[in-house]
Amino acid sequence: MLDSYSFKTAPWACQRTALERSAELEYFGLLMEQGTGKTKVIIDNAAWLYGMGRIQALVIVAPNGVHRNWIRKEIPVHMPDYVPLRCAWWSSTPNKAERVAMEDLWKPGQALRVFTINIEALALDRCLKEVMKFVQLFDAMVVLDESHRAKNPAAKVTKNLMKLRPLAKYRRILTGTPIANSPLDAFSQLSFLDPHILPTQSFTAFRARYAEIMAQDHPLIMAIKRKTGKNFGPVMIATDRDGKPIYKNLDELRAITAQHTYRVLKKDALDLPPKVYARRSVELHEDQKKLYKQLAERIKNGLQEGDEFTKPIAKLNAVMYFQQILCGYVPTFMADDPTQVQGIWDDPMRNPRMQSLMEDLEETDEPCIIWARFTQDIKNIATALMKEYGPECVALYYGDIKDKDRDIAEDDFQQGRKRFLVGNAAAGGTGLTLHKAGQMHYYSNSFKLLDRLQSEDRAHRGGLDHTVRYVDYEVENSVDTKILHAFLNKKDVADAITGDDFSTWITL
Repeated sequence: MLDSYSFKTAPWACQRTALERSAELEYFGLLMEQGTGKTKVIIDNAAWLYGMGRIQALVIVAPNGVHRNWIRKEIPVHMPDYVPLRCAWWSSTPNKAERVAMEDLWKPGQALRVFTINIEALALDRCLKEVMKFVQLFDAMVVLDESHRAKNPAAKVTKNLMKLRPLAKYRRILTGTPIANSPLDAFSQLSFLDPHILPTQSFTAFRARYAEIMAQDHPLIMAIKRKTGKNFGPVMIATDRDGKPIYKNLDELRAITAQHTYRVLKKDALDLPPKVYARRSVELHEDQKKLYKQLAERIKNGLQEGDEFTKPIAKLNAVMYFQQILCGYVPTFMADDPTQVQGIWDDPMRNPRMQSLMEDLEETDEPCIIWARFTQDIKNIATALMKEYGPECVALYYGDIKDKDRDIAEDDFQQGRKRFLVGNAAAGGTGLTLHKAGQMHYYSNSFKLLDRLQSEDRAHRGGLDHTVRYVDYEVENSVDTKILHAFLNKKDVADAITGDDFSTWITL
């Protein structure tokens, strides 16, 4: 079937299998674990369908930030060059370039039109109206990326997705964690593919089919009815003696799911390279944007006046000040008390960067390493993880940790007693064996290429029997991007600043 298809990037075995199984089907689910390449499968599938004259458009509904990554990073890498493209993403307040791209998306002519939407925006009526109009006009494959985020059938986003479903010529769901909490998570995801997949099209009936429901005369239900004064109590799933929910008919549900999806785990994809890289796009909070612009203006004025910002050490300090803003802090020299760490917000969880990290960690049960440059970030991350996953989940490894405690932290992580190791790459980047990790998250980077390369290799060592996913958190077109670009070109940040026009480092 795909013999005549020309790949731009060679597929791994699991990607080829997924594409061969799904390419011609009206609907299908790629339940492929993070790092196994499901995004490439969709891009190849869309290119093939376009080449066969079956679709004119590709619509991606994805988490915020991820929807832009499809256009900015994934499609340029994997889409065959012979496919003409027009690409735009949804923005509620578009800038000039975004408006031009959106207008071009609707113009007549031969091209595969790629339209990506932030899943949260789909709850907006005007966004839904725009997408529905687009899919009605162009034959489209609609893809729900990270489909487990639309598992709640009562949520407006999910309801709007179901309105979009019958208009899509082809439908796909993508997720590595289809069942995040319970088998009931499958209902909305499979229903988006096709409502006739399941033996029942009502969530109430679906829940009754696959979960034991407490009887209305159950003591707990009776107590609730007495308290509320109502004749009927809430619908609750029965639990066993250990307090675990009781599910039933799961063999049937597994068989139904397997018929319409392809599942692969990272550990089973033996042809994968040992390192898989990803960037997580982070949106700046308005408070951060304001500070960033104030700092940029101050430095520009200083450069024009020939002050200390013209010196190499001062340039590095300036980059650090920008990085402090991106991580949620008032730059040291702008703070009320320069000797104290001053957060932009009292609650670190208001930081979009922290929110992005916690969202990513929700989607995996693998042991994870999180590297952060600033000590206060390490403490904030550890606090957030302990609040979410329990007080015994984190091992700490940074400058203030004593050598003895560092050894304990390494051992606890490697032996599985701690799920997370949070530290500073400069401190933990050498001499450690951490191949227990399935993922390594760079919340922020130091300026030294060696720190980065050494820290990556803590997990990429002898004894490794699985792929490792490396995730960078990036505010696009900011100092984050400049740092990652320097590392990609095998440069220290200091060398990059010396070799580049420094004014390019202070724009957003």
